Amino acid sequence: MGSLIAELFRAIKTIQEFREALIALDSQFPLEKEDLLEIGEVYCDRYPESYSKRNPQHVQIGYMMARICIVEKSLYGFQTETKTIYRDMFYNFNAIEEKISDLIKINGCEHVNSDYQKITNRIKDIEAVIDGLPRGMIKEKFIGGLSVIYNVIYLMHHFIEKCMNAP
Repeated sequence: MGSLIAELFRAIKTIQEFREALIALDSQFPLEKEDLLEIGEVYCDRYPESYSKRNPQHVQIGYMMARICIVEKSLYGFQTETKTIYRDMFYNFNAIEEKISDLIKINGCEHVNSDYQKITNRIKDIEAVIDGLPRGMIKEKFIGGLSVIYNVIYLMHHFIEKCMNAP
């Protein structure tokens, strides 16, 4: 049987529909090396490119595909409302400070820091899988997706640290 995420990406025509389909799975999908390779192959079939001939829009779709997979898998086990708040942060840089503040007001600094640690550890686990991919376009898409995720993680950490160190 093929990769669930690859089959979804193959069947669904837009990146937004793919995101909605993965959200509907509630983080219940495998994200192993074989899954990354297979969804990457589907991406490459749909958006053929080479290093010398690149369509910037297609490149961004590849990074978004990767980011969606990584974010959704990293949110495993969180309550639906909490997942929605974290998703907002991962897809809207301008929302990070407000959303972290909202979570801190609801749950407290320690709880939000614990969530942050869980999410970060899961992303690092996924990064280890990505590191094991062979060099090429597929790995490049996942590394590109990770780079944006780590920018969000950095900003989340900044605001959580600020709260943890407040008198």
